[in-house]
Amino acid sequence: MMNPGKLFKDKRLESKLSLADVAANLKISLKQLEALENNKFHVFAGPVFVHGFIRNYSKLLHIDPDPLIEAADRIIAPPVQGPPVKQLAEQDHVQRDFKSEIVVGILLLVFLLGSIGIMLFNLQLETSIGEMGKLDVPMPMQVGEKVVRSSATPKPDSVSNETTYEKEALSLDPNWGSLNLVFLDESWVEVRNGEGKVIFAELSPKGSEREVKGDKPFSIIIGNSAGVVLEFNGEKIDLASHTQVSVARLVLE
Repeated sequence: MMNPGKLFKDKRLESKLSLADVAANLKISLKQLEALENNKFHVFAGPVFVHGFIRNYSKLLHIDPDPLIEAADRIIAPPVQGPPVKQLAEQDHVQRDFKSEIVVGILLLVFLLGSIGIMLFNLQLETSIGEMGKLDVPMPMQVGEKVVRSSATPKPDSVSNETTYEKEALSLDPNWGSLNLVFLDESWVEVRNGEGKVIFAELSPKGSEREVKGDKPFSIIIGNSAGVVLEFNGEKIDLASHTQVSVARLVLE
């Protein structure tokens, strides 16, 4: 399997570049650069950040980034080895037999309950017919008698506007803010609210859109920021002025 970190280091040494030279050129820390060359991708916030740094480093060294990104992804999330095909077949056979037994048991239970239900219905019907014969037949209404009907009608249910009031009050809160993120490309985003708590952290796919609401100010980190459109309270934010090496860092108040 390709070793992206070793390849970066070998190419850097061939180009007679020091770690400090590369870090200054890419505008990243020495710790991050050493992590890339040692395949320690867990120190980064997410796969998108790793992809961005690999692309920038590859561009500096004039090498193809795609095989290196694929190799890094396999290191970050190695493929799960499944059981042998024979074992899978045996498990599938056992599961199918078990499911068949469950279906047969359910059918028998339904048949039994249906039979009991029919017996109870017939018994209840016979009892009801016998009791009806004992009931007194009401006398016909005499001329002049009045039928009294209730004129009361149920009052309509009252509609509470508490939820509407709460929403209006929430919209008037000066500490409340709303973010809208449109992902033109895959990107990792982390958002912290005014208390420093993470209220959104997600790797969002291309073509998706997310809305984040909470207490201001928002502290935001956006990987692959060129592929993200950000709106704050309905106003578009220029991410380019907050971006270094494809990662945008900003605070919105």
